[in-house]
Amino acid sequence: MEKSISDDCQFDVTIKNFGELPAVGVIAKFVRSDKPLTRKAIESNDVSSYNLGPVMPTMEKHYWFFINSEIWKKADSGSEPLHTGLYFEYTNSGKKCGYGMLSEYSATTKNFIHKDMWID
Repeated sequence: MEKSISDDCQFDVTIKNFGELPAVGVIAKFVRSDKPLTRKAIESNDVSSYNLGPVMPTMEKHYWFFINSEIWKKADSGSEPLHTGLYFEYTNSGKKCGYGMLSEYSATTKNFIHKDMWID
């Protein structure tokens, strides 16, 4: 976690294409909540999206998400829960595919604990 230019807390997620084919038009989606999230949260209006473009075989790309510094202080102290959802959507052979992850921040361990991970 780093401080961003806006004083929000910035987190960096690296994705890598381990396949033999390019992942065309990768879109990163992020959602945050103080309540536990489900996979359906990725489809809500609260999701922020960013087009990462294509990810070629063996290529790595970074996606940054931001948590408001006041919300982060509460989560880091354990006074308020923090749940996040990340989803990377792409097209493969004309079919929509993706990788998702729902996590909860643990103030005790100072880590995000992955509650659910899936591949579509």
